[in-house]
Amino acid sequence: MKKIFLFLSAALLSLGVSATQYDVLINSFNVDVTADNNIDFTSQLNGAKLIEGDEIRLTLQGYFDAPAIVTYNTIADNAYDADGAGGYWNMLAAWEGVELGTAEIGTIFNVTKTITITTTALQKDKYIVQLGFSFASLKDKKKYQQFKFRPTEAALSVEAQTYKVDLPTLKFGSDGGEQNPNYKAEVTFETEAAMAADDILQVVINGKFSEGVQGIIFMVFDNDGNEVLGWSVKGTFQAPKDETVNETLDLVMPAACPTTAAKLGVFIEGYDAEKPISFLKDGDVAHDPVEVAKKDYTEVTLGYNQYATPANYQFIEAEVASDVQVGDYVTFSINGVSNAAFSKMKVYLRNPEGYSAISEYVEILANTEANGAVSYSGKVEASSAAAKCDLVFEIPDEATEGTSIVIAPAGNVAVAEVAPAFAVEGGMVYSAGEIVVYNVAGKEIAKASKSFNVNTLAAGVYFITAKEGTIKFVK
Repeated sequence: MKKIFLFLSAALLSLGVSATQYDVLINSFNVDVTADNNIDFTSQLNGAKLIEGDEIRLTLQGYFDAPAIVTYNTIADNAYDADGAGGYWNMLAAWEGVELGTAEIGTIFNVTKTITITTTALQKDKYIVQLGFSFASLKDKKKYQQFKFRPTEAALSVEAQTYKVDLPTLKFGSDGGEQNPNYKAEVTFETEAAMAADDILQVVINGKFSEGVQGIIFMVFDNDGNEVLGWSVKGTFQAPKDETVNETLDLVMPAACPTTAAKLGVFIEGYDAEKPISFLKDGDVAHDPVEVAKKDYTEVTLGYNQYATPANYQFIEAEVASDVQVGDYVTFSINGVSNAAFSKMKVYLRNPEGYSAISEYVEILANTEANGAVSYSGKVEASSAAAKCDLVFEIPDEATEGTSIVIAPAGNVAVAEVAPAFAVEGGMVYSAGEIVVYNVAGKEIAKASKSFNVNTLAAGVYFITAKEGTIKFVK
């Protein structure tokens, strides 16, 4: 019995030691009482990953310019794929909904609360604390729809600039979530100057939705794809089906946007592939979709794409079409054999001006094996208009610099860009693993482990594959 007690004591002690307390100071954010107010504190954890048992010692210290009742709700991971299924929300602590106090204009608000993490995070990209705000009087509720919290009283009076973007005619696709996908569309826009923190982006929605909309969500990204405004829910927005709405929604930038060219992400919750949603801007005429391009591919090389996180494989057919309208489509086919295994391949249309997607990401292939057949025919539709568009093939598997994945006719499958270290030297090929030799018909000719002497081959053209890549060899 004594041994069991000592074991349990040691186990409990180890659990206590593994938990960490983090001091988090929140002293600047913008409030929209019609939206979710998620305040990012990721940078204060210095790269740490929150685990069950950790404690957040949260302090709100600063000045409000509204007499709001402040409520703490929860702590969550609010990055893409936070739930492992393409979602943006994964609660890491219990939902409490507890009042922290009432702000008084001109008086510092200083409250500290300790929160226990109950769910280990899947990643560490974006931790948020969600706060709620209400008012004691109906008058204040109507007056203070948006307000600020700042470290000093003087910082509350900094003048903000206002910019405007009109929601264009567009079609919503899926945001790619596996379990709870949302409708998504992207809109590129440009401002007269780079937006600063506290600047306001006014989104003008003037037109008709093809389905009834209850609530709308926005995100803003700079021209390099970095997030400027996180998941911002406008739950009070309503648009009846096929009825004109004309409403302007204000988005207050929580951080500066380093570029004048930017991208607005527009989301509607609850994607249903059987129930497409489109928006027709007032003054635009409904367009009858047409085929703007037809492409047939028998040889495609998807190279290393360093701009994805993590790096993936990508092939871009630049400017396959011009003057593309909502609903227009590109038909294409891809047939051949893959030189490497991959989990899936997606295709989408991209506006080269701003590099934003103007279609859904259409999955066309899945679980393809090395030397496996590739065959697909279909189309991809434009969800927003563009002067020109690219056709992009993408394999999201993590890529290694210096390698590529090649789709080619049987016999040419092994042509690929490979790491320079994998080559025929002095009549020998060396690898850390198995080496396989194929002829131009794709038939296996020889197999070896770690080294192979090419002098044993008859005259001809061969493709030599190994874990380091694939090379073409002519004897």
